[in-house]
Amino acid sequence: MRAFYFSLFLFLAVVQQAVAQQQYTINTIDKEHPLATNFLKMGTNQSPDGNVLSYNSSYLIRNGKPWFPVMGEMHFSRVAEADWEESILKMKAAGIQIISTYIFWNYTEPEEGQFDWSGNRNLRRFLELCKKHTMYVWLRPGPWVHAELRNGGLPDWLLAKSKSPRTNDPVYLHYAEQWFNAIGGQCKRMLFKDGGPVIGMQIENELAFKKPVVYEHMKKLKQMAANAGFDLPYYSAFAQGPDNQDEFLYMLGAYPDSPWSSDTKKQHKSTYFIRTLEADADIGADLFGKVDTKVRNTYPKLGAELGGGMQPTYHRRVDVSAKDIALNTFTKVASGINGVGYYMFHGGLDPVGKTPLQESRITGYPNDMQLINYDFEAPIGAMGIVSDSYNELRMLNLFLDDYGNQLAAEQPFFPAQKVKTFHSADTVQVSVRLKDNAGFIFLSNYQRFENLPAVNNFQLKLVSGSGTDVVPARPVSFPENGYAVWPYNLSLHGAVLHYATAQPLCIVNQSTYVFFTDGESEFVFQPGTFKHINAAANCKLNDNIVTVNRLENAAATFSVASVTGHINTVIVISRQQALQTTKLNISGKDVIVMTDGTVTTDGPTILLDKISTTGEATLKVIPHELNLLNKDAHMKQTGFDKVFTQYTITPAAALKGNIVMHGGSGAKDTVKAKLFQDSVLHSYAALAPKRFNPLQPGPLYQLKFHDLPGERVYKIDYQIKQNDIVKGWIANVHYAGDVVAVYNGDKLVYDQFNYNNSMKLKLNSLFDKSDGRFALQILPVNLKYNIYVEDGMRSKFKNEWPNPTLQQITLTPEYRYKLILH
Repeated sequence: MRAFYFSLFLFLAVVQQAVAQQQYTINTIDKEHPLATNFLKMGTNQSPDGNVLSYNSSYLIRNGKPWFPVMGEMHFSRVAEADWEESILKMKAAGIQIISTYIFWNYTEPEEGQFDWSGNRNLRRFLELCKKHTMYVWLRPGPWVHAELRNGGLPDWLLAKSKSPRTNDPVYLHYAEQWFNAIGGQCKRMLFKDGGPVIGMQIENELAFKKPVVYEHMKKLKQMAANAGFDLPYYSAFAQGPDNQDEFLYMLGAYPDSPWSSDTKKQHKSTYFIRTLEADADIGADLFGKVDTKVRNTYPKLGAELGGGMQPTYHRRVDVSAKDIALNTFTKVASGINGVGYYMFHGGLDPVGKTPLQESRITGYPNDMQLINYDFEAPIGAMGIVSDSYNELRMLNLFLDDYGNQLAAEQPFFPAQKVKTFHSADTVQVSVRLKDNAGFIFLSNYQRFENLPAVNNFQLKLVSGSGTDVVPARPVSFPENGYAVWPYNLSLHGAVLHYATAQPLCIVNQSTYVFFTDGESEFVFQPGTFKHINAAANCKLNDNIVTVNRLENAAATFSVASVTGHINTVIVISRQQALQTTKLNISGKDVIVMTDGTVTTDGPTILLDKISTTGEATLKVIPHELNLLNKDAHMKQTGFDKVFTQYTITPAAALKGNIVMHGGSGAKDTVKAKLFQDSVLHSYAALAPKRFNPLQPGPLYQLKFHDLPGERVYKIDYQIKQNDIVKGWIANVHYAGDVVAVYNGDKLVYDQFNYNNSMKLKLNSLFDKSDGRFALQILPVNLKYNIYVEDGMRSKFKNEWPNPTLQQITLTPEYRYKLILH
């Protein structure tokens, strides 16, 4: 028997070794991939200054070179007009190249024939600002847009006239044509062919057009857009259609979770697997059922909706981390996508008409949304406050901006044995994207909801026609919950970096290459491709291998000269430093700024925003000399580590705000409050008899304040000041309860379905006074409610949420420092 078990042990060991070989062995022998072009009916693709945008069957092309576009969704009409320019600058600094935006019909034409393009509906003004800051725009005018709006943005009056919207119903087409014409009037001289920013348009949204009759409808809408003046390089669709259609670019999407799902359990999603590229079957499944995940390889592989966050619904309180968000896109890049589109990259506030305009069950949808708040847990939130995901995605975007022209032309290759379980704790997921045996290795040891340990003795075998290459040469430990991109045979002006166990971040002024690493890393150069290597700081040289020490606050640097004599500088920083790094372009020159604030640039001026009680900000820069323009602040140089110059900025005098909470009172008349709540629930049940669930009652608070049972209402007095350096004030709210509604007088100005017991309010965005009072209405949860919350919130849901409480509210100023290169 002992011999049997020993034999079984040996057998299992051999099997395990064979599986490991399959998991980490990739056959990279390339197959021919002929690229077709000019097979779609696109429009004029050349601008007056000679720029040309085109495509082939794998990627987009800009001025004859592969182009990997990075697109971020921002709904201009959900953001205050006064904040547009700052929002555009923040998106640009985060590596966004294109802003995609819905245009809401029911917000712009609430009454038939009465178009309103004023204020934050001013599409033309928004396009002018995008043009000013060289940001491309991809319009998404619908007519049906979804966007978690009632009727998908179709006006109520339209639905009263057309009984068959989203078809070739003559009544519907009549008004759709007027809608496109109205938009066309706002976009005159704003198109790419005129030197403007608009390069593309998505027709409709989530409308499957495989059936001929629906395809004809899509073509009709596209023709209407063209008749309205939209002659553009690109037209796209976000839905499944015929395999051989020649009218639209296909776009795909993927999200970390599905808060629109009726399910109230934890969802593991395959979006975190590195594998052959596919779309997310859940998108739109609440309305249309599971969708086609097929990616058609005869079209450019582009993304329109890769979750930049997640919008909580009443019954599903999803809370996604920065890594959840980043890995959702990272895996798609690893799997072969050639353009990303984040939905959302900038949250906003829902338009409010005579009645709420948000999606809800009483308007025929499966989900109840917040009445106003469309924060989406986005990198830039509803009121312009950046989140941790802003920094996490900026690292990926900087890489895509500088290396995307190489990446787009590179094919993905995968191991024969792929990870199939969400709980795999001993396998690094891998792919390699190559062209002519050069490219990038993608690695992930991450899965949402799992805590995956480090994987020891990791090596990858790349099998090509010339043999097998092992990367790295010495096994390494791949970090827990980590992810990375490693370069493979990357040419630095002729000096070939065979591989590095550090991730490329960006390229500065064409000859400086910035990398980052989680620990010790090595850079291995191909012998015969360089003249000499000089190690300068925090690294050591052994023949063709540069080893970089484990980094914390200092940077490492070395130089390598190609055989032609071109000098390349390599800078290596820590991952934490990379999270704080922004690349700006000022007067044609690249500038690197490293700070824990948010950095943008407006012309020659660098703007540094820091949310801080003291106002102190530190930054490291390349080049080295800066001047501070603010009169109410001081700056001094505090260090130089042979790579970066460090500065510290302090205000001459920190401004003090004041915020005080009062009360925590219940309903004044509990009987009336109960009667009112019953009337709301009765109306919900009457309007949505098939969808209403009393264990998921939805928002009971209203656009106009009304007492409700079990509430706690807190009066908040605030006093704030602004000056040359303080640009705004953030109220940090910590509370327990089901929902919180914010009122200015009796008018609802903000709301939140509780998902993590906290909320940030930018007082300058919500109120037009420097001092005043607002109210917080916090409502209780019923323990019988069927609501999904994340693991970390379950005990709070049970023990805290039934007793609504404002636990703490504090005030933090947001400083703005203006700097200029010396």
